[in-house]
Amino acid sequence: MQNVTHFRAIGFLTGILLTVFPAYCQTPALTFNGAGEITGSPPEVLHAGSKLEVGLSLNEGEGAVYYRDLVSRMTDAFLSLQNEKTLETYRLMGISPTLLPVVRRDIGCFLKGVSGVLPISLHPDIEVLVCPNPNVQYVRKANDFLQKLYQLEVSQLPRSGQAVRERVPLFLQTSPAKEKFGNAIAIRPETSRLNYALRLENPSVLMAKMQQDTLLKLAIMVPTEGELRQMGRLFDAWEKEYAANYKPKTFPPDLPSLKNIQKILDDLEAKGGTLSNQDYTNLATLIGGLSAPLRKHYTGVKAGFDPFVKFLSDKQNYALRWLWWTGGRLTLHPFELAEAFQVPILNGQISAGESKVESLRLQLVGPTARKAAFEKQVEKEGVVGPAFQKALDSLSTASGQLARLTVAVQKEEAGLKQKRDRLKSLVARRSELDAALKTKDFLVYEGTFFVSDADHLSFMRNHDARRGYLPMNLPIRQEYTENQQVNLMVYNARDSVKFDIAFKPATEATPLAEVINPVLAQLSGIDFSQFINAKTLPGADTSTQAAVDRFLTEKAYVDNADQLLDFFGREFHPIAPLPVAEKDTTPVFFTQVETTLLDTLPPRRVTYTISNPKQPKGASFKSQFTINKLYRFLPAAGVFYSGYDEPDVTAGAKGGLNTASLGGLRTVVGLKIYPFPTYLRDPYFVYSRKRLKEFGPAFDYRKFHLLLGADVAKPTRSFVTGVGLDLWSGISLQTGLHWVRAQQPLFDGGQPAGSRNLLKNALYTGISIDPAVVIQLINLFK
Repeated sequence: MQNVTHFRAIGFLTGILLTVFPAYCQTPALTFNGAGEITGSPPEVLHAGSKLEVGLSLNEGEGAVYYRDLVSRMTDAFLSLQNEKTLETYRLMGISPTLLPVVRRDIGCFLKGVSGVLPISLHPDIEVLVCPNPNVQYVRKANDFLQKLYQLEVSQLPRSGQAVRERVPLFLQTSPAKEKFGNAIAIRPETSRLNYALRLENPSVLMAKMQQDTLLKLAIMVPTEGELRQMGRLFDAWEKEYAANYKPKTFPPDLPSLKNIQKILDDLEAKGGTLSNQDYTNLATLIGGLSAPLRKHYTGVKAGFDPFVKFLSDKQNYALRWLWWTGGRLTLHPFELAEAFQVPILNGQISAGESKVESLRLQLVGPTARKAAFEKQVEKEGVVGPAFQKALDSLSTASGQLARLTVAVQKEEAGLKQKRDRLKSLVARRSELDAALKTKDFLVYEGTFFVSDADHLSFMRNHDARRGYLPMNLPIRQEYTENQQVNLMVYNARDSVKFDIAFKPATEATPLAEVINPVLAQLSGIDFSQFINAKTLPGADTSTQAAVDRFLTEKAYVDNADQLLDFFGREFHPIAPLPVAEKDTTPVFFTQVETTLLDTLPPRRVTYTISNPKQPKGASFKSQFTINKLYRFLPAAGVFYSGYDEPDVTAGAKGGLNTASLGGLRTVVGLKIYPFPTYLRDPYFVYSRKRLKEFGPAFDYRKFHLLLGADVAKPTRSFVTGVGLDLWSGISLQTGLHWVRAQQPLFDGGQPAGSRNLLKNALYTGISIDPAVVIQLINLFK
């Protein structure tokens, strides 16, 4: 029997010592990954007057899609600028051969600089690029660019009055572990709800804005509308002169020499070398044998292009700074698609073609009439005589002229058809082209938080749509009180979700009873359940080398005249403005909220299910929580010690006196009255810094109470009034007055003659516990 009692005592104490009171502490932080999804544990509760830390780790998550356009443009430009033919063409257009490698390096080094932060993949040729100097000339510095990429649009809504809106930039922060973007939002004291939107500047447009700022800061002259129109008029005159005098011509006497010159150049290109002294000698001999007309032709073509080459050379610092945007396409018009400005050009060409066809058709009238007249004359003259032969000759001449004109008309009409088809295709694509010229920023995430203050308490149950709506805060809170708002939050949603919510009554017990009762029940037997460098020329006879280089340059202009005409024909018109990024209004991810109504009949058990109606067989999540009641009245049972020491004396049945003690150790039951409604389920000591302030202050004054009770043995004659304090919910200390209705015997002639009641009191102290535990103890020792 002694062992059993010892075992029960150990079990009782163990149950108390093993009580675990979890601390639900939450750092207010909002964290995004590179894709813009919220990660980690969003706050369960957010307080007015506090701060919300915001972080963004781009090396986590799939966010490369946001930078695809910028990376594609720059990679195309980098690869284009390592193509020897492209470089040679740009040199013909007036670009300095020493600057092109610098532009290429700057573009590649920019991409390498941002690749350590942004979730992008680099071309192998960029991966191996050496970037010893972080300074760049033709694009902006990677760090400057990164600091302007992200911002939060925040709207703080008070319970009354106007919302306060602000933009909170997210700055690149470097820590020993990793780089991330971050900042903090200061929550205003009057805020009841905080709406936020994570926006990513369109990377390509942001880079363009920064580039334009650089051009203004460095006073790099942008081609003016007047300059461009003047160059346009000069080009129109040159284009007509070229068509009239310099269209591709053949010079038969020079063909063998030209063929041999080209062979030397082709062999040199195939070997990838440079011109040797012998090559220069051979080329000089061949060039010296060329005819004067051919030399004059070559010199004239180059001279015709010289003004435009010089103009572009003068503006190259402007043009080179946009090669990253155009994918390496040299132009003074970076913000136009090549196809977009072909429409007015084609319209002009079609109009000129139609006029020419009409003119040719008018020219057909005379030969057609003469042919018909000569046919009649031949028929009239017969087949003999000089008149017949003369008429026949005239008919032949007219027919030939008519045939040539007919061919010319057909050729022009065929060219017109081709141009009309091209125009039709461009017009059909016009909306596509316009859309391509328009850009948007990225509304990456749109969400909201509920903010609590002293009078309005809001909790958020946070679920992750990426992971089948699993909770984002563990352990997930199971209990709330009736004065607290509970909001169901689904983060990282792409589609609207469905909430199914059900309420049913619940029972409550103190944490003490929850821990102790199962221990006692078990004791009683109850079971609970790289770049290609410009060619360098070795030493040779200076005059010979200069003559050869001059001719090769002229030859390059002749060989590429059509390409140059096409290029310069597009360049001399007013420059379009910088594209403006429109505001994206559809978030990639968003938070969906379902607010449960404040329960008027607590305690209640709330069960809810989250699912996606668009995916009937997809993931769903079911959970539950309890809304607990705040109590003003609770039962009490305990053991008190009373200082009352007078005996209770009553007359005996046989004439003697009976005495009884109403003081000392007494068992009392009663009612605890709380001036401030108390939380029965609070697991913490009366003073605890672990207690969330939504559930009470560190010193929880709500645990103070008044007590009215009665002595279990003498309920009508012994009762208590006092005050108490719950050390824990279910364990209380009490003190106050023990009231005794004492009986005093009356004597008549020395004999007991009845008794009278006297009301007396004394101080008491005691301890009370949850009556549910008392009942279990009674059952244990039955």
